[in-house]
Amino acid sequence: MTSPGPDVASADALAAGIAGVDPNTPWCVTVTPEGTPDVYRAEIRFLAADSEVAQWNQTMTVVRREAADAGSWTITAVRALS
Repeated sequence: MTSPGPDVASADALAAGIAGVDPNTPWCVTVTPEGTPDVYRAEIRFLAADSEVAQWNQTMTVVRREAADAGSWTITAVRALS
């Protein structure tokens, strides 16, 4: 779940990126608190068909959704880290 804005790709762009990865691709995602409330560091790695490891490091800012859906979060910003 994402919110529209300049810091988050559109839902269509995110879906296309996810759909572009072979479902049999080995991948790993590590998420750790960044130290600021509601900001998390995400490290995403996968082994491509040519045996190259692709990796993205980013921070994700999130907010908890309504109390009725307390287990859900909305991503409000994604920032690439170099």
